[in-house]
Amino acid sequence: MGLIDKRYARLVLNNDALDDTYDELLDVLIDAYSEAVSDYTERQFTPTDDVTYDFRSAGGGTIDLRPYELRALTGVSYYTDTTTPTALGTDEWRAEPRQRTKWGTYLWLAGFPVGRGAWPSGAYTWNDIQVSVTGDWGMETVPATVKLAVAACVDNFFRNSAGAQSQALGALSFSEATQSEEGLEICSAARRLLRPFVRY
Repeated sequence: MGLIDKRYARLVLNNDALDDTYDELLDVLIDAYSEAVSDYTERQFTPTDDVTYDFRSAGGGTIDLRPYELRALTGVSYYTDTTTPTALGTDEWRAEPRQRTKWGTYLWLAGFPVGRGAWPSGAYTWNDIQVSVTGDWGMETVPATVKLAVAACVDNFFRNSAGAQSQALGALSFSEATQSEEGLEICSAARRLLRPFVRY
């Protein structure tokens, strides 16, 4: 699913030459760059509700939710890949960061199962087990700067699709470098716009 639509792309591109014959190409580019932007930032820019995702704990008492992020958490269970899955009570996990991100989401869980002590003194580390998390996921709306970043990628494709490829004009051939903006990749302008969203 694209993070922008063709109308938005045309508005930003401001290119009268991109008539309706480019609709199919615009759809392909918007979908591809939307996916690339989500992969690059490891963020979930569109909402999906009442969905369960499985995660593999690496220990340390936390569950990293990437590439997803929660808006509302409704249930957590562990050992869900065994015959004895166990649901955790609401006092046995905590969604973090506590005040949410500025986009209203949580990025990881902290907690431990029943019988291991009361938060925050328990020693359980959730080490190498499958944890299933149910809730509402993703940002409710696509941030304006993310939309602009996708549009910048589409614009860069049309302006610079040849990139550093070799060119030929009659008997004359040459190769021109473009400082890593080689048409198909996320351009530097988009990367600058996306810096606040990149998950470290």
